[in-house]
Amino acid sequence: MEKKIIIKTEFGANYVWHILAVSKTGYNSEYADIYKDSIFPEDLEFLEKNKKLIKFGEGESGVLTGIIVFLPAFLNLKNEKEFKEYYFFVKKSLKEKNWEYFIKRYERRLKDFMNFLKNSFDESFPLKVIGKYLGKIEKFEEIFLRNLGNYKRLWKGIKPELEEKAKNLNRYFKDKNLIHKWEKITGLKFESNKFEVILCYSNKNGPDANSLSYSKVIFYYAKPKKWMKDFISHEVGTHILIRVLREFSPKSREEWKRLFFAYEVLSMFYNKKVLRKKLIYSLSNFEEKKFLSLYNRIYHKNSSPFDLLKSAFSKISFLSEVSIFLFLD
Repeated sequence: MEKKIIIKTEFGANYVWHILAVSKTGYNSEYADIYKDSIFPEDLEFLEKNKKLIKFGEGESGVLTGIIVFLPAFLNLKNEKEFKEYYFFVKKSLKEKNWEYFIKRYERRLKDFMNFLKNSFDESFPLKVIGKYLGKIEKFEEIFLRNLGNYKRLWKGIKPELEEKAKNLNRYFKDKNLIHKWEKITGLKFESNKFEVILCYSNKNGPDANSLSYSKVIFYYAKPKKWMKDFISHEVGTHILIRVLREFSPKSREEWKRLFFAYEVLSMFYNKKVLRKKLIYSLSNFEEKKFLSLYNRIYHKNSSPFDLLKSAFSKISFLSEVSIFLFLD
């Protein structure tokens, strides 16, 4: 059975990103100015003061980003009942110091989310750390509930534009069989029968192509079509290659950051082979030239993705040690 790339729209992710955009959490855009009246002033004030808790980008995130941003977006919470239920189980788990209540409620849907985590749910969402922010979490819940009605009215005008873009992109990907091509070139299996791309209306200038789970990402809808075609394929690659990334254990935050860069550029390296053309996008902020040069130099037909990333990681580790030595000297 062909594994499909599906472009779609979802209310939940768009609402969460609307809150991020209007509060200028991590990025500024004209969207924030246009829709600033859609969030109550006192809520905007709280969001602006606490944005560091939910910021994310370039492989790093705030302590509450997963709970407040990514999980609600992944679960596609659509109405007051679903938001209240979600936060009920989050708060119950934090108070009882056990995630079993939350996991049991969302067990079937969480499988795909869990497949993207390196560690267990407990390790990825440490109760001792997150539990300290229970009061903040309750405030975020109030904000999402209080501003839901305003966004529902906006969504009526936004949704048709997203659906039209989704229709056009689905037409392009329909017969490309890209996931199979990625599997063949990397020798790795994609562990899902579909790869879903959620189009987002509000993340212009912000982090883009963010993973919500193993088989679901969120993309800014208004990027040039050629760029989106190339970068959606790139994201398929990062999700196939995620198991390779998990094989490494960086010693420091800086080492992790550069390993993440190497992993992203590795996907770019393979994407050129999958699409057999010059790519529209650039990863210059991820040290693209350095890592592409390395991969091109050492690649041969029997190379595995692990071999390539291992070579990059060994250089990162060596440079990290040299830097420390020079600093101490």
